[in-house]
Amino acid sequence: MQEDGSLAQRPQRTSGGQVVTLVRGLVRAGRKVYVCQEAGPCGYGLHRELSAAGAHSYVVVPRTLADGRQQKTDGLDATTPEEEQQRAQSRHRNQLKKSQRQW
Repeated sequence: MQEDGSLAQRPQRTSGGQVVTLVRGLVRAGRKVYVCQEAGPCGYGLHRELSAAGAHSYVVVPRTLADGRQQKTDGLDATTPEEEQQRAQSRHRNQLKKSQRQW
C-alpha cells in the first residue's frame, strides 16, 4: 500500500476479502483507491469486488504468456461472469484429464 506519494509500505499477505474490506474503509473515508492485479486463470472476481467497493481496479496482462504468445487478445476474454465460469470448468476438466493420463 502506498499513500499520498510516500514510499510503499512493506508487503503483507492478505486474503481477497481483507483487501476488499480495506478498500471499502478507505473509500468511506473519502480516499481514492487504485488497485492493480495481474490477469490470471482465476478469473476476474476480485476485480469486480474491488470495483464494486469503489476502487479504480485495473487488470494487467503479463508480458509473455506460458504458451509463448506475446499477449492475450480481447477475443479470448470472457465477457460475462457466467462465461468465465464455463471456461474455468472446461480448464479444470482438461487439467484433470491431463493429470489422469500422466498417472
